[in-house]
Parts: sequence; C-alpha cells; structure tokens
Amino acid sequence: MRSIIFKPDCERDVCATNLKLQSIFRNFESPFVLNSSHILEISYKIRNLGEAAYGTVLEVAFSQNVSFLKKMDFCEETPEGLSCMINYGQAVRQGSDVFVNFTLDGHRLTGKQLTIQGRLFSDGNETVSADNEILDVIQLRSLSNLVAVGSYYPSHINLHVQNSNVTIQTKLDVYNFGPSDMTKPYVHLFVPVGFIIGKTNVTFIRWNEENLKITHKGTVLKSTERILTNRPKTNASILLIEKLSAQDQFLLNKKGTTIVCDNSTVICKSVSFKLDSIVTNSEPIRVELSMGISLHSIRRHMDDDVEKLSLYITFGFDGSTEEIQLTTAGSLVLYRNIAAVPLWIYIASGLFGIVVLSVITYVLHKHQFFKRMVPPDEETDKPSMDGFSNVAFTEGSIMMIATSST
Repeated sequence: MRSIIFKPDCERDVCATNLKLQSIFRNFESPFVLNSSHILEISYKIRNLGEAAYGTVLEVAFSQNVSFLKKMDFCEETPEGLSCMINYGQAVRQGSDVFVNFTLDGHRLTGKQLTIQGRLFSDGNETVSADNEILDVIQLRSLSNLVAVGSYYPSHINLHVQNSNVTIQTKLDVYNFGPSDMTKPYVHLFVPVGFIIGKTNVTFIRWNEENLKITHKGTVLKSTERILTNRPKTNASILLIEKLSAQDQFLLNKKGTTIVCDNSTVICKSVSFKLDSIVTNSEPIRVELSMGISLHSIRRHMDDDVEKLSLYITFGFDGSTEEIQLTTAGSLVLYRNIAAVPLWIYIASGLFGIVVLSVITYVLHKHQFFKRMVPPDEETDKPSMDGFSNVAFTEGSIMMIATSST
C-alpha cells in the first residue's frame, strides 16, 4: 500500500522549497591522524528558507567502506553510505533546522583521504539547488611513535682495564605506541662498524648475518645486508636516550661523543627486512645480535680529550606511514679516565726548583754577593784607639772603657 502525504501550506500544488545543507565535524578536524580517535562524529544541518519541504531525503556517499557506530533511526545503510528520510517524510517547515547525526569508527579508516558527499532531495521545486549538495575531503595522515629499547652485555667497558677484544651480546625490542599502525613497512637496522678518518676506513666492530636473529610474532625474518658509507635516508626523526643504571651515573659527567649512523664520518652496516604490519601496542620486533669489538682500534683513534663513546644501534622505516618518531633508549658505553697531571711530575718539578735555587745561591756566595760594603765616610770618621786601651766598638756607637796611657 502506498502512503499518501498531503502537502498544505504551499501556494501551488508543488511547494517552492529552498533547502540548504551544511556539514559539521563535531570532534575532529582535517587532517585526521589515523587511529588517534575511535569515534568520528559528523552532523548535517538542514535548513529550509522556502515553503514546506516534504519527502526530504539526505544521501551520504563515502569514498571507502566505513563502519557506523551510531546513526539516527530514519537513516539506513546503503552500498554507498547512508540514506536518511528526514522527519520520516514529514514536512521540513520554513525557517526550521533539522540535524542528522552519525558516528564513524575511526579505527577502520585507511588510505590518504576520506571523501564524503552529502546531497539533499525533496518533492518540492528547489529554487536554489547549488547549496543542496556538499563535498568534504578529510585528509588522513599516519603517525607512529616507535620506541627501540636496547640492552647490551656488557653495557659499558673501561678501556683502561679491558685490553683484549670483547664480544657484545645485544638485544633490541622495537614497540609501536601508535596511534597509527604501520602497513607493509621496510625496516632497516643501522649498526655503526667503523670511522672514516681522512681517506682511511677504520673498522672496530665485526659481525655477519650468522650473528643476527630477527623475530616478530614468533616468526624468524629473513634479511639482506649491505655496507653504508653514506648517511642513511629514512623518514624517521630520531631521539637518543642514554639509559644508565644507578651505579653508572658517574658516566654522565664524562665528556663524550655519540657514534651513530646518522653521522657522516661513521661507517655503517645495514640490514633490511619487510613486515606485513607493525600494529599499535602489539608484540615488538626483536633483534638479537652478537658483535666483536676491537678495543685497540678504538683506543688508537680516540681523540685525546674524549672520555666516553656512546654507540647506538638505530632503525629506519620506509612505507606508507608518513611521520615516524623513533626513540632509541640504551647504548653501548666505552669509557676511560683521563688523569690530571701525575703526582711524580709535581715532585720532580719541586726538586728541580730546589737544585736550581741552590746553584744560584752558591754562585752568588762565591762572588761575595752577600758581603756588606762599608761606605768611605764611615771609615774616615771611625775614632782612633791611640792613647786608649780596652776600647769596645759597636757598629753605630763607641763605648770607651779606658784610662790614659800617659
């Protein structure tokens, strides 16, 4: 049975409507970071400035499959999106506003953008149809905050104590804290292995693929390796954090240098592998590596005023994720104590000074430098002892104890 809807309040049999459509994003804006919010609240505001509009329909089409968490009762899903019979077909009166609200699942969105097209229809004659349709383009961007936590055993080496080469057991776990998942990324592991000094390459770390194991979700991954002498390119911004235990806090005050593949004077060995995805807050990527370090090469080429070298193994990522922020926590620390002037130098300097002073004193004494000179006038004014006996002199006065000799 077909419903008959009467249309009063119109001067003619067909009402002259003037519908206007406006879209409103309630809790987000463009660009939208994928996975940053579970719900996307969208509203359409319908206003009628003409005669009563009957049988008004709002159709909403999306450029990709979306999932609705909430929608109004007079809206139903279609292959393209939504179809809403406004007010269940009752009139939208002149000057009245109607809101159509629905909520999308933000976790289901993918790609670079979401296009939403809203269109209004009614049984009336629309006087101005240009504002019955609206197209919104929501830019979608991906952002992943990754944290690589490195553990080294031993974690720090005293170059004055340890003389032979050392084998370092390394374990790194890479976590994705989102908000965006990473889809089919290429992952690059960057390990510093040497220095570029002038035109000479000095290698101080050695390892090969047999010493490397990469696992993700219980699966051992295959990789390819290569040597890099140029600065690696990656779209990740990297923050380095030196992770020290309470007993290692003395290392913080040492003058140090960071060894990382981002430095153009560092020779780097790279390992690359591909993943299906790195899902937010899921199992980490685990890298286990055994590498040998030549301490002799490091000591030989270490600057005289440097007390500490902090070596970081870092990661790079290529793929669909547009922005990656990587924090690398933990490093291998190689340190030494640069002593002040040794004590024996102070002792030797003091003894040498005493010897020099003694020689100078002896020479001056031999040349009668310390003998007092008597002025000539003192010699002429000196009283005579003639005619007296038992005369006693001092430098500044004469005391006579005498009797006349006659």
